[in-house]
Amino acid sequence: ITFTLQTNPNKTFASRHRWILVAIWVATVATTIYLFAFQREIVQRELQEAMSTSMFAAGFIYLLLSSLRGFTLLPASPILLLGIAFFPLFPLYLLTLAGILFSAAIIYWFSEALHLEELFNEKHTRSMERLKLLLKDRELPVIIAWGIFPFTPTDLIVYVCGVLRIDFKKCLLGVGIGAG
Repeated sequence: ITFTLQTNPNKTFASRHRWILVAIWVATVATTIYLFAFQREIVQRELQEAMSTSMFAAGFIYLLLSSLRGFTLLPASPILLLGIAFFPLFPLYLLTLAGILFSAAIIYWFSEALHLEELFNEKHTRSMERLKLLLKDRELPVIIAWGIFPFTPTDLIVYVCGVLRIDFKKCLLGVGIGAG
């Protein structure tokens, strides 16, 4: 008698897909931390070269760095401080806010693709229930308040909003108002 283990091909694909996304996320986090901690002068030099050739190119690089920063759950402050040296204040404000919103959008959809809700519901059932109750009738005020409070990572509330399937536009609006 032989027994064969039958697996659900969709579940196997989702699991493999999840591991690929986790590997990309880990690589992005590791690269960002490495560049920021050990190769900061390269980033600064590239920004200076971009500034000397085109304000548009420098803005694009700043926006790209600002958008990818969210995967590390690092605050926007270090990149903002770097940007102060290169941009006038109002364009820097707009670029930073755009970077935060792009980062929030990426994180929102990335959390859904990773099926983080399964992990959160398994490991942090009680916390997820409290967050669901807190966000149930007051989604926008909670997201705005979270974004305003300086010691809470805004990207974390975006992950939670993605997991809880909070309306995408409402999430971005709250992040924009809170971060702005």
